[in-house]
Amino acid sequence: MRASSFLAAALLLAGLNACSESSRPTLENLRESSALSSPGAPAAQGTIRRAIDVRHAGTRLVTVWDGATKALEYRERVMTDGSGEFSVRPIEALTPVAADWELRQLAGEGYYFLYRDFAVHDERAFAKNYRVVNQDGTVEVAGRACKELVVERKNGACSYELAIDEETGLVLGYVERNATGQAISAMVYESFDTDPDLGAAIWFTPLGQTEIEESAGTLHQQLGFEVPLPTRLPEGYSLAHAYHLVADDADWVKLVLTDGVETAFYLFSPFRGRRGSTSPIELAHDGEVEELAVGTGTEDLFLFRMGDVSIAHATLREGSFMAVGRVRSQELVDLIEFALPAR
Repeated sequence: MRASSFLAAALLLAGLNACSESSRPTLENLRESSALSSPGAPAAQGTIRRAIDVRHAGTRLVTVWDGATKALEYRERVMTDGSGEFSVRPIEALTPVAADWELRQLAGEGYYFLYRDFAVHDERAFAKNYRVVNQDGTVEVAGRACKELVVERKNGACSYELAIDEETGLVLGYVERNATGQAISAMVYESFDTDPDLGAAIWFTPLGQTEIEESAGTLHQQLGFEVPLPTRLPEGYSLAHAYHLVADDADWVKLVLTDGVETAFYLFSPFRGRRGSTSPIELAHDGEVEELAVGTGTEDLFLFRMGDVSIAHATLREGSFMAVGRVRSQELVDLIEFALPAR
């Protein structure tokens, strides 16, 4: 299987749901001392709502830059009933893409809808890591009156220029810029309907998963196996949710990490006596992946990119590890490396 298929599988695992001790961390001490608010809480002074919470349909233009070059640009159709059901389907690519591009977009449907675009996933984390620097302008997007809002990461890593629909609070457009001001990604609605006919919608169907409750005992007591937890998270990130899921007859634990806007994922699957059978797909060494020097033979660590999303995958003696996110590749590698027990 080609590396592109691995990327799609990793994004599928990451986008499944709609909504310390230095040596032996627990879920509790991966969270900040103040509890994170619920994912659906009003955010950024009550002005911004998540796409999944607003009944609508529309056509969106998505752009990803590599330096000054448009690396990817495409249109997609989005539909949601405002109460958890959603669908996002590719329409056309406007830049050259691989032959299996549409299949890869469909495989990552949950990730792209829930986590790709600007959204405030947690208000407290947003307040800690971001600040509003401008909220005076107005603009029209898809025939709708929108309020302009500029927010930036307090560490200067990135900023977002937002167009927020005045009626619904939905982000109808944004441009993300890096620390030097270079545009790196953007999305804009080209059409927007708040009363769509959803009769023909093909809703996203997630794999089943169960949230892990800290009050229900240790991870080993709840799951029946040890879970190596990371002791180093990406800067500004903390644990929002932990889930247990089954994919391809294998147990997985998924940690959802957030800095308030961006989301990263850490996934672990134990071998449980079936070494080599727990990865959701097979890896191909076809030149599309970069192998990092972490052991030899049965232990390997690979790094992948799909657009602006990075994915690290490790097959180690403890089990299968994945880390997914729009952070520096080294931070994803650290999620895995700093979860490993001393050897």
